Amino acid sequence: MHLVLSMPETVDSVSVHQAVREFTKKTFAANHDYVFALHTDTVNPHCHVTVKMRGHDGRALKTEKADLQAWRDGFAEALQFQGVEATASPRRSRGVVKKAQRSVIRHIEQGDEKTPPRVSRTRALQVREVANEMIAEIDGAPVVRHPWEERIAARQARVRQAWLDAAAALEQPPPIIVFKKEPTNGPPPYDQLDAAAVRRGQLSAGVYQSGLAPARRQEPAAALTRLRDVSGLPLVQSQGTTQMLLHANARPDLGHDGGRSAAARDGVRRPGDRLDGAGGADRARGQRGLSGVGASQEITAAALAAQIKGFVKELPQVDTVRDAIRRELQEQLRIARVQRQVTASTKAPERPQEAVRPMEKDQDKGPDI
Repeated sequence: MHLVLSMPETVDSVSVHQAVREFTKKTFAANHDYVFALHTDTVNPHCHVTVKMRGHDGRALKTEKADLQAWRDGFAEALQFQGVEATASPRRSRGVVKKAQRSVIRHIEQGDEKTPPRVSRTRALQVREVANEMIAEIDGAPVVRHPWEERIAARQARVRQAWLDAAAALEQPPPIIVFKKEPTNGPPPYDQLDAAAVRRGQLSAGVYQSGLAPARRQEPAAALTRLRDVSGLPLVQSQGTTQMLLHANARPDLGHDGGRSAAARDGVRRPGDRLDGAGGADRARGQRGLSGVGASQEITAAALAAQIKGFVKELPQVDTVRDAIRRELQEQLRIARVQRQVTASTKAPERPQEAVRPMEKDQDKGPDI
């Protein structure tokens, strides 16, 4: 199995490499052989992972839809451990409906050093279908909206409405819990218990639990003032001092200076959250939220609701592959129409051919002598 794990260009390649290492170790190392390599030949740092499908126990690796989502979640968690803000959210929640282009089709259309760029069969079929629809519309046929396009639009409407509902819920004032009576910390109402039911429970416990001492009536524990009912048995308090267990390699000055010194922060910082190196300056400033709010800063419900509304407002319009092909064809038709107009306007008019008078019969004869 070939797997590509990629991140935007704003993420440093070192963090991507370490995250892929931890993700593959946690996901595949127990039962499958795998190799991976980091590529930085494009603007997006990415790793190619090759996994042997048949595991050590003889079973094949599962690659169902739920497994793929679990892998995305695991990769995002590994990136977060490296200090990179990443969330494995589905593309439909971000307003994206087009699937990523398959690597095979991308290589066919882009070409390489040995093979020139070509048009894939899938692309040619899609262009032909859209072109036939456009020709039919020009001839007067009604615009046909496919069922899957209607389902995509309905799903995107539900996603946007769900975001707006969450924002509206955050804008509501917090509920006020009202108690019908003043809560007290008094003893349980032993006098209101059903003695017969308690006796039946004790007898049932004696039947189903072996070695249980004979059930007999016991006096309830006495309740002290301002305390709950406690057992009458004596309690043994620990006479030792409180101890704190640290790692064997913990710094001796850990926590000194109120935990504000750089040495103390380095001692408690998790791996990957460093102040130096690639991407360290951005991590030192704190992870950014929806609108650049640091993770250490508190955010109110109203501010979060405003950020959600802004996020929904910036969601892209529903755009499918067929819509993109239609725009490309329309642009090509517009350019061709403009070129024809320019050619027609710059072409010089043909000069009418002058009538050639027939030469006289004796015109070429010399003078008579």
